[in-house]
Amino acid sequence: MTLAAAFLLGLWLFSVTRHFLFLILLSWLFAVALEPGIRVLMARGRPRGLSAAIVGGGTLLVGLLLAVIFGKLFFVQIASLVKSVPDTATSLIHWLNGRFGTKLDTMSLTSKLNLSQSNIQTWAGTLSGGVLSVVGSLASGLFDLLTVVVFGFCFAGDGPNFFRTLATGMTPRHQEVFVTITDITTAKTGGYVVSKIVLAALSSFFHGISFAVIGCPTGSRSRCSSA
Repeated sequence: MTLAAAFLLGLWLFSVTRHFLFLILLSWLFAVALEPGIRVLMARGRPRGLSAAIVGGGTLLVGLLLAVIFGKLFFVQIASLVKSVPDTATSLIHWLNGRFGTKLDTMSLTSKLNLSQSNIQTWAGTLSGGVLSVVGSLASGLFDLLTVVVFGFCFAGDGPNFFRTLATGMTPRHQEVFVTITDITTAKTGGYVVSKIVLAALSSFFHGISFAVIGCPTGSRSRCSSA
């Protein structure tokens, strides 16, 4: 009876705290991603706390900048896509007539498909409302993001001491093994994350060069001529 009650109590505690435990896991991953940069600054004589603040603050600023840039680009592209529907339909009809010798009437098909300017504006409003609802739901997770950032900075600033504190209840032999494993895991995981970031940056750089070579223009109203 006691074991069953303890088991049920454990399940209840896990169901209550599982979301928080997931946020703690994300915080640890965030701290691990900062570890290579922290170690570089520490090798140059910076204290660990200051190194964590510099690397973590820089990461947050870059993430915020990318969110602003790509968020604006997303909304601009959505608006451009919606506005281009009538012109795209007209071009497609002309292509079909020229390619297969058909005699499709542009105005008739546009009317049957309800591609009038008023309907396009209605679709745009509906789409904007859906996007805004998604943004609102994302905004509701601001507290979770703040939790991840705060605990991530704590883990990054005092990571080794935290694991050594966890190991205090172990035997000396197990303490050495535990600390060694956590150090290796942190270093390898951090290196993996950094390698993926570098790979993404290189991919973006070379894709930009390729698009420039083939003459793909930039801007909210332009489309790649080679598409």
